[in-house]
Amino acid sequence: MHNATLETAANCAGETGNFDLAYEYAVAGTKFYRSSDRLWRLRLQLELQANRDDLALSTVQTLANGRGAALNSMPSEIFTAWNSGLKLKKDDLTRCSLFAALTSTSYQPEDSLTVVDDFRREYVDLLIRAGATSAAVSVVGEIENPSTRMAVSLDPRLHGITPTNLGPRAVTTSPALPLTLAKP
Repeated sequence: MHNATLETAANCAGETGNFDLAYEYAVAGTKFYRSSDRLWRLRLQLELQANRDDLALSTVQTLANGRGAALNSMPSEIFTAWNSGLKLKKDDLTRCSLFAALTSTSYQPEDSLTVVDDFRREYVDLLIRAGATSAAVSVVGEIENPSTRMAVSLDPRLHGITPTNLGPRAVTTSPALPLTLAKP
């Protein structure tokens, strides 16, 4: 009952333009075990609208670690737009943390089959620039989409860590091959 009341209050406050109050209600409501996915979505949207990347990242991480259905039901454009904003701010640390959550097995968006691999590709780029080559290799191995696999295989910055069976011929002939790493 409390959860439904807080969700209604958050929605009403948001509709009247009182976003701070709406956020207070959303945070209070998401403390309940049975809080709704809609309330979690509202909370994240309010955090992003207020440019509170730290709070939004914490919310995404919480969702990825136990509220997968709420995370999966969010439009993937939210994360794509947020990533674009973080790129403009040159906030690679937040982007890395965001991609760590969005490339985990708990994130399986309902609205896009390829967005996770797009995030993986960007995550690999960030990891390489940060000098985390072994982590990048692990993420490369998780890429499933044939187009993304091919693009990764052609990226010259990835030579030496790109699996040998990610090239155009391997991608078009057998996308399910186990990954093996090229020798430098």
